[in-house]
Amino acid sequence: MTFKKIVKSFAAGLLFPAIFLPLAYSALYVFGMHAIPKHPLQFIPMFIPLLFGITNILYVRVNSNATAINSNASLWLTGAILGFVVAVFAVYVLRLPTIVFGFKGGVEVLPLVILPVVYGAIFRYIVKWLNKALGV
Repeated sequence: MTFKKIVKSFAAGLLFPAIFLPLAYSALYVFGMHAIPKHPLQFIPMFIPLLFGITNILYVRVNSNATAINSNASLWLTGAILGFVVAVFAVYVLRLPTIVFGFKGGVEVLPLVILPVVYGAIFRYIVKWLNKALGV
């Protein structure tokens, strides 16, 4: 895998969350989630695009040697694994659903189901398109 391909893979994975997260974060603040600036957790979302980029590099590297592979299923699985890892960290280590949204009583584990599906869809539909557009 060449350095050029690694950079393209990283950029393709990084692009969507780097554009989307600041907008979503601003919307949460504007619509009343004022717990966001009161906690030092506010800088955690800035690392998610980096995780997307690194995960896309790993996806491209692992699947570059595979011959007969279903790329759609592989992209869904890659995104779902990343979503699950991020959700476990957010729910059990940082307790973000409780701090930011005030979730209690078992609802705070909802990201463990939602994030893998959302991240899988992002990888399948957006990162796949960006990989193709950048020639990865």
